[in-house]
Amino acid sequence: MSKRTVILFAVVCILAAAVAGLYVMKKTGKGSDGGDAPVQKPSVSSVAPGAKDPGRKKATTVKHTQLADNKKSVAGKKPSAGKKYVVPVEELDEVDRITKPLDDAMESDNNAAILAQAKLLMKHPNPEVRKEVVFALDWVGLEALDLITAMLGDTDEEVSTEVLSAWSSTISEISDQTAKRNLIAQAIVSQQEVLSDEAFEELTDTAGFELDEPNDLWAYMEVLRYTDESNVKRMEILRDAINGILEEEVNTKQELLKSGQETYDRLVKEQQEEEADDDGNA
Repeated sequence: MSKRTVILFAVVCILAAAVAGLYVMKKTGKGSDGGDAPVQKPSVSSVAPGAKDPGRKKATTVKHTQLADNKKSVAGKKPSAGKKYVVPVEELDEVDRITKPLDDAMESDNNAAILAQAKLLMKHPNPEVRKEVVFALDWVGLEALDLITAMLGDTDEEVSTEVLSAWSSTISEISDQTAKRNLIAQAIVSQQEVLSDEAFEELTDTAGFELDEPNDLWAYMEVLRYTDESNVKRMEILRDAINGILEEEVNTKQELLKSGQETYDRLVKEQQEEEADDDGNA
């Protein structure tokens, strides 16, 4: 065999090997660099929908975030793919039947309807129903503050705890200190007769946490004016709060009001002078 024939044969072999390699790579889905083929991007329909406004601090439970699809599914009946399954009213339990209009209003994000339903159910004898009302009012936020305040004296311990939490978180949304102090004081005073001592203390703590000086002192004194001095526990709570701001320690209601007013006036004057200095240096 001549040298030229050997060279031609070798070239043919190389070309054949290259073609075979390309054919194998195509069958196995490999790229020319030997890496895996790119993963197909998910379709838009497979991407989870965006969450509720992240600035809104109130988190929702599974029941309310997927209200229609996950509302106590009936055994053996599951929603078909891409189709919403609505549980028949007759198959809901008692609490869900009662609160269904409230749930529907939440699902449609209709605050007016939520408030209307809440007014109807906020004094329902079943505490589980009242819990649902608290959740809905907490969802609404500031617009529901009056109704949340009206529920502060709930006799059920669990409901009371949830109301206090909703009230505190809603109050925190208010930025204006004067408005906030007035609402806090009014809430404690208006519900004082039905509040437990624990709830009274928690609301007072909220005043101290949410308000700056001298607004916290103003709120304490406003509540003190409407507090019976014979109520040892509540006087102790207010005395500790006010004495924590005063430069002296006083005990009786009249002494607390007198020293509190003097301190409040001084703090307001100092605050005004500081603001005037800041304006002059600006």
